[in-house]
Amino acid sequence: MPQVGLSDALRQAERHLAAGELAPAEQIARALVQQHPRSAEAFDLLGQIAERVRDFAAAADWYAHAIEQQPAQRLFHYHLGNAHRLAGRFDRAVAAYREALRIEPNYSDALVNLGIALASAGQRDDAIGAWQAALRLDPNDADALTNLGSVYREMGRLGDAIDYTERALRLRPGQPWLLTNLANAYAQQGCPDRAIELYRRAVAAAPKSAATHSNLLIELMFQGSASPAEIFDEHRAWARAHEEPLRGAIRPHANDCRDPNRRLRIGYVSADFRQHVVSFFFEPILQHHARERFEIFCYSRTPVADEYTRRMQSYGHTWREIFALRDVQVADMIRADGIDILVDLAGHTAHNRLSIFAHKPAPVQASYLGSPGTTGMSAMDYRITDAVNDPPGLTERYYTERLIRLPRCAWAFRPWDHAPPVAPAPPLRERGDVTFGSFNRSSKISDATIATWSRLLQRTPESRLLIRWRSMADDGARRRLFARFADHGIAAERLEARAGSPTIADYLADYAHVDIALDTFPYNGVTTTCDALYLGVPVVALEGDFHAARIGATLLRAAGLDELVARDAEDYARLGSELASDPQRIEQFRHSLRPRIESSPLLDGASLARAIEDAYREMWRTWCATQ
Repeated sequence: MPQVGLSDALRQAERHLAAGELAPAEQIARALVQQHPRSAEAFDLLGQIAERVRDFAAAADWYAHAIEQQPAQRLFHYHLGNAHRLAGRFDRAVAAYREALRIEPNYSDALVNLGIALASAGQRDDAIGAWQAALRLDPNDADALTNLGSVYREMGRLGDAIDYTERALRLRPGQPWLLTNLANAYAQQGCPDRAIELYRRAVAAAPKSAATHSNLLIELMFQGSASPAEIFDEHRAWARAHEEPLRGAIRPHANDCRDPNRRLRIGYVSADFRQHVVSFFFEPILQHHARERFEIFCYSRTPVADEYTRRMQSYGHTWREIFALRDVQVADMIRADGIDILVDLAGHTAHNRLSIFAHKPAPVQASYLGSPGTTGMSAMDYRITDAVNDPPGLTERYYTERLIRLPRCAWAFRPWDHAPPVAPAPPLRERGDVTFGSFNRSSKISDATIATWSRLLQRTPESRLLIRWRSMADDGARRRLFARFADHGIAAERLEARAGSPTIADYLADYAHVDIALDTFPYNGVTTTCDALYLGVPVVALEGDFHAARIGATLLRAAGLDELVARDAEDYARLGSELASDPQRIEQFRHSLRPRIESSPLLDGASLARAIEDAYREMWRTWCATQ
């Protein structure tokens, strides 16, 4: 074929690709590489086609062939970087983008995507540098503005996050992802009404985006402005929008039920098999699963493996990487693996894969950990819980799932690696007055929480309150927080808002500066409560009337600390003030809490694994009885 013919064929294939007609595009491109084995453009085209169907390994191979033919073509290196980034191979992506930039230093697209790869690999400062370089080339680069807004929000620089995101929104009005980012920033800055308004706008702008809708659900639970019934209705609306359209994909299951006591295949789906709060509560189960009765599969959407990932992999269970796979591909994989019971560990939290469960790839499906409530889905059969989190007769109406209550606390946690020893004395010994503290995320500090903490501070006039969260690095967030306390008569001098160091060691060390930890409500803390207790700091919690508002009570009761569980806001203030007036009791807690926790169900992963395995067996026998 003469060169003009090659060009015409390439243009024809590109038109097919632009129209989403992948089969004819691929047919032409494959013919071209046979006839013109040195055509870099044909190899690149095959890479783009493979990328469209999310076969990123094949895409990377095709792009590498294109580079072999034209190593000085920046576009091919850029495409190679995209394939590696989308597959979660961030180090390789960074190398490819840097090569594209070596060829063309002012290549703005490569700068933006280099920043994304660097941020995904945990190199935040270098990512910011790449995006700022893109803005120097074009101050109206919407992608650079968007990414800077996201990373500044993660850093607690909320004013900067709002500024960059609003600049991007002016360039791309109504863009759902930008509305969501802006809502996240306002939520952390203490503007819940504004945040919820923006989340609703994002949902309206992207009615088919399940992730966007999930963000709204989580924020509604945080703030406590919506009733449990209203939150449940919103979860059902999510399911109507995002689960019901997939019901046609559900097929009958052929799992063997002849022996309901046989070895079962259990699958877990999560994006958080890494240093993440979900893993702190999941790893003890994974470590203690009975291999002779259960075969375990972990379907991991985790973007970057870390030491926690590698340790969980070392337990020898089957590991499947699903980061780069579409939901339908994962559902087919789960069916092929013959999974009997599939367990979601995310709920509606970030990067969830609930749409996999909508395909019903396993005959029995259950929700556990993740967000503290229902998924809203009819395809989710069970929610694993306990009788303190969900007392019989109290919370069933807020779930689409059947509640299966374990005979013990539904959680056990693994303390942080290298957790420091308990501080020898509470800070009141040196200061002479009591320091209350909360290290929960600022979005959980509801108006009801502020009012109750203020009542407690008024009852203990010499006390102070330390609030630690990354959003406290933002002047606007601090001012709003102090103003909310001022509305209840609490002066700013009695408050300390600390952004804290991003390192885990510094976070844990800061518990040494707290005498009594205060739980938030109606959305309780989880890891922060366990961390406080493990570090010798007693926690006061309020026991509410739905799951998210009962977590603190569940953890405290499991540790044998029923006396720190309040019935209502008045009781909360009373318990806190009585404890604050008893320095000897605070000292006793400082020395007794860790050994108490270590001998309690909260650190008994083996017991929890047996209880959950018994629950799985009950689920399975129930399903078999219906076949």
